[in-house]
Amino acid sequence: MRSTFLFTLVMISIIGFSQSNYQKGYIIKNNSDTLRGEIKLENEEALLKKIEFKNPDGTVAGFSPGDIKEFGFEDKKRFRVVNYKDALDNFNPTTHFAKLLFEGLYTVYSFRKKQKQYFVVTDKDSSYFLYDDVMTNMGEMIGEGNYRGHLLSFAQGCPAVQADVDHTSFTEKSFVSFFSSIDKCRGVLDHSNSYFVKPKWEVNGLLSAGMMSFSQKSDFYVQGLVQFVFPTVQRRASVNTGFAYLRKTEEKSKVYSLSEVRNKHVMELYEIPFLFRYDILTTRIQPYFFAGTGVVYRKDHDITTMTSQFSSDTRSETEESMFTPTFIVSAGVNIRVVGGFFVDLNWRYDLDFHLPTVGVTVKIK
Repeated sequence: MRSTFLFTLVMISIIGFSQSNYQKGYIIKNNSDTLRGEIKLENEEALLKKIEFKNPDGTVAGFSPGDIKEFGFEDKKRFRVVNYKDALDNFNPTTHFAKLLFEGLYTVYSFRKKQKQYFVVTDKDSSYFLYDDVMTNMGEMIGEGNYRGHLLSFAQGCPAVQADVDHTSFTEKSFVSFFSSIDKCRGVLDHSNSYFVKPKWEVNGLLSAGMMSFSQKSDFYVQGLVQFVFPTVQRRASVNTGFAYLRKTEEKSKVYSLSEVRNKHVMELYEIPFLFRYDILTTRIQPYFFAGTGVVYRKDHDITTMTSQFSSDTRSETEESMFTPTFIVSAGVNIRVVGGFFVDLNWRYDLDFHLPTVGVTVKIK
């Protein structure tokens, strides 16, 4: 009953906290009218196809690339509609939003799709889709990128810049530096603008709760974590810390000819974990694992009850508590329901093996 009550309370809290965050920003319509309001915060990949814009009166509207030509946030990130032929998809025409990095003789955009970085470069007449080398998980190149050839072409007439192509990494910072060098070589750098914003740690909140009961055993947990992701290093990996509460209950009974002895053991963990998390997939179904350490305040409560046919029940209780370090391993699957709301299937080792649990996770950005 106690675990059920706590689980219900946590669910109510999670739903209350799961409202999406918005940040001040603007949109520019196709008729060049500018509207200011707030834009729903999403990762850059989620912003490719559609944004949610909240007007000053509180009404929310969705905008796709056909509805507006630009939007931006107060942190100076700007996104525009790009059109190009995708060299990795049979050169099919493609349209979506992309982040504006640089404007000069060439306009440079970047975007991420399926966790991979791409660039689009435009001039007055053409659009160019640039992609990096294709590598296996073991670091073996199985396909050569096209960006070096394009950079050599863009830098024609600037031998010193062309000589730097092999040293230009496939990153936003390197591309902005490269195209700035082209404009400097051609004497037009004063008329160029850089919109590059140094990448920062992304900070998310993860609120989770789950429970399971099976054959006189039950497990319940609630966990609130602050998640730190550095997208330029690895978007699927993150460092996490926060607070966790776990309650494990196990009941046993032994029947004798004239009596029965029942034992109930309750282990409670109040924990500050320090965890590394890796999301194996970032699709609707997202398998993941955690690993790390933690500091735990552990309480063990044993209740023994003996029932006899010839006397009243006797009951004894013992309780122990201590602070202790712990090693944590957890694996599970998040199944996205809507937005940042997931059904969570989770298994955990934390001072002991716990039952697999079913619950929910809410990701707050």
